[in-house]
Amino acid sequence: MRATLTACLRIVLVPLLALAALAVPARAATRDFYFERIGSERGLTQSSVGAIAQDSLGFIWVGTQGGLHRYDGERYRVYRHDPEDAASLPDSFVTALAADERPVLWIGTYSQYVAQLDLRTGRIRRYVDSTPDRRADRQVLALLAERDAVWVATVAGLDRLDAATGTRRRVFAPPAPYRPGQPNPQLLRDRAGHLWYATAAGLFVVDSKAPARVGDASAAYSLHEDRQGRLWLGGEHGLERVRDGRRVPVWLGDAPGAPAQVRAIVQAPDGRLWLSVYPHGLRRFDPSTGAVAALREDHAVVGGLPEDSFNTLLVDRGGMLWLGGQFRGAAVGDPHGA
Repeated sequence: MRATLTACLRIVLVPLLALAALAVPARAATRDFYFERIGSERGLTQSSVGAIAQDSLGFIWVGTQGGLHRYDGERYRVYRHDPEDAASLPDSFVTALAADERPVLWIGTYSQYVAQLDLRTGRIRRYVDSTPDRRADRQVLALLAERDAVWVATVAGLDRLDAATGTRRRVFAPPAPYRPGQPNPQLLRDRAGHLWYATAAGLFVVDSKAPARVGDASAAYSLHEDRQGRLWLGGEHGLERVRDGRRVPVWLGDAPGAPAQVRAIVQAPDGRLWLSVYPHGLRRFDPSTGAVAALREDHAVVGGLPEDSFNTLLVDRGGMLWLGGQFRGAAVGDPHGA
């Protein structure tokens, strides 16, 4: 009886195991996108990425809680704070990055305000002396670099920093204070010259007149102006368009009531928008049709999405999509597909 049962199990299990062996290659063959991790094996010293930028020379910069990293296509070069070196970064916890054409990289930090890195000489200039001693004034959340000034969003509010003199002027303090754990605000200057400030207290336009809220007071976390000049907004409840002084809902999530906290928006060369829906992976949104495709973490697939929690996204000048994850570092892939 036992021999008969064993023979029967062998007859059933062998075909099942053969099918299981084929499952992984078959699944990998239908993968839509391939993402390569650019992490500790390339020299990334810490895996919580808060900012990614590309400088005017083409290098990719990755800011983490453990330092600033320059990626040259092969390895990272790391910049950190050295208490015995006044020419080093003022703080290793990097929270924001912004590049301009001079070529200069601006670095926002968790506790020591802003630093400027000259990409030609490697010289670092610190601007922490221009701020009060309060942590709220020194904790940087977002940066926007322009020709004559740098806009610095801190926990206490929005500053205009004169790059040449180091003079700092408080421009605006949102009506609701930033709370730890909230997504960082974002800054954007559109083609018409308007300065936009997305915060947990809502979306504000900061012009020569008094800053004004646009739409209601619901949270605004991410901003992007596409190649057609349309302004897109991500918040607590999905994707919106900013049009005629209003916030117009476009995509409210995968299902009614489902969380859709959009922390980052970028546009790929094919015109589609990529959204970081924290902590539920990525969505690819087609503005022409409204179609949405979901990408989620899947470790069973080689080259699959490495995690579901992305703080920042970047499309570089070559059209590649960079992902800044909360737990597993940086990754890059082709937004056109595998």
